[in-house]
Amino acid sequence: MNILSENVRCQVSQDFSTLPLDIADHYLLIDIGANLTNRKFQRDLQSVLQRAEDVGVKKIIVTGTSINSSREALRLARLHPGN
Repeated sequence: MNILSENVRCQVSQDFSTLPLDIADHYLLIDIGANLTNRKFQRDLQSVLQRAEDVGVKKIIVTGTSINSSREALRLARLHPGN
């Protein structure tokens, strides 16, 4: 997928570590479907959030697929209001 702008053109790949370091100067990166309530993230949630920040993600929208996971998403949002 190509991201186009007046001054910037870059190729987006599945490996976001290949994005130009200055991409945050041109775009506000928001992860709009993070399933951070999944058990696989419980042990290293802080490092997941840190890696997202390190590559320029400014906001994360946590998803819920049930009442319980939506409550967990709300709990995470309250614990990490800046993310």
